[in-house]
Amino acid sequence: MPHGAERQADTICERKYFGEKIGLYFAWLGLYTSFLIPSSVIGIIVFLYGCATIEEDIPSKEMCDQQNAFTMCPLCDKSCDYWNLSSACGTARASHLFDNPATVFFSIFMALWATMFLENWKRLQMRLGYFWDLTGIEEEEEHSRPEYETKVREKMLKESNKSVVQKLGTSGTEAEDEDDEDKLTWKDRFPGYLMNFASILFMIALTFSIVFGVIVYRITTAAALSLNKATRSNVRVTVTATAVIINLVVILILDEIYGAVAKWLTKIEVPKTEQTFEERLILKAFLLKFVNAYSPIFYVAFFKGRFVGRPGSYVYVFDGYRMEECAPGGCLMELCIQLSIIMLGKQLIQNNIFEIGVPKLKKLFRKLKDETESEEAGSAHSKHPEQWDLDYSLEPYTGLTPEYMEMSKILWTFLLLE
Repeated sequence: MPHGAERQADTICERKYFGEKIGLYFAWLGLYTSFLIPSSVIGIIVFLYGCATIEEDIPSKEMCDQQNAFTMCPLCDKSCDYWNLSSACGTARASHLFDNPATVFFSIFMALWATMFLENWKRLQMRLGYFWDLTGIEEEEEHSRPEYETKVREKMLKESNKSVVQKLGTSGTEAEDEDDEDKLTWKDRFPGYLMNFASILFMIALTFSIVFGVIVYRITTAAALSLNKATRSNVRVTVTATAVIINLVVILILDEIYGAVAKWLTKIEVPKTEQTFEERLILKAFLLKFVNAYSPIFYVAFFKGRFVGRPGSYVYVFDGYRMEECAPGGCLMELCIQLSIIMLGKQLIQNNIFEIGVPKLKKLFRKLKDETESEEAGSAHSKHPEQWDLDYSLEPYTGLTPEYMEMSKILWTFLLLE
């Protein structure tokens, strides 16, 4: 990291205006962006190596050799015929671009890259803390959240309204009981914990069910398209593309739902402080969104093609539908397509619609509402609006948690998977 990075982060982030938290976020983002440069360069070199050695790859050469004429078993039972392995030449050659000996080096490099990034961020964070005079600052005692204090008051009121107070044997126990009245114990939070546990299990099961539904769609669609000679040649491409698009739409919808559900589940836990509330919210949101985003990817990477069976003893599901197989060149090409479409789709659609379009629409509606109210008020608002009136139409600040969540869940983990 250059020596002037601290001054650059201080200048760009306007630390004295926005505060240290936002300044540290942009410092982290700047370090992350600078570290993407070597990983991008190495990735391009590995890809170019695959392009340069594609003619020397023995497995793809054997698959593309039409003189060998390897005859393969039918891909389906009813309408599919025997086929030549050389017809999958294009898929095998394309797989070599991403699955070659250099990718082993690239995977090791990315593991070291992630470790170096984390260590450099720790060092930069300490340096910024020193330059910004944050090293001697102790965390101030956080105040209880209003929701927590309300629950405590309700509990104390309920206890005081009891007609009979059971007195315990010792005064120490009485004092301990009085202290328990001033806070929420695990017994008070148990219904919220139970609701959290059941809801999270239900949503994870829902995600797995949707992934299984997409698998059934792929199997049945492939069987249906294989019946038609016009669509039989492009069955694999059609099924893969449509299934990935379905997965992308489901991920985008469930991301918004899971974010709202995670916030609601955290509220019913009634955390005492804002820091505790934020930590529990991040844990729930990350868990749900991680399962949502990576379930279809993990299926293609680790499970697809593992339970197919063998000729004469295939594995069937749902009234005679054979389990789907990987392409002759392996599932890596399909995995790369799925990773690329989901990552780019989330960045283009989710960022443009939910992070740019929706806030602008809210601001526009708020502005139109204020103008309508001003016209109805008449001369009371005829003067030029003050700056605070203009700032009122801005989108409310929601904190840095969504930004860190997006960077860690999507970009960071997608980058390491790729």
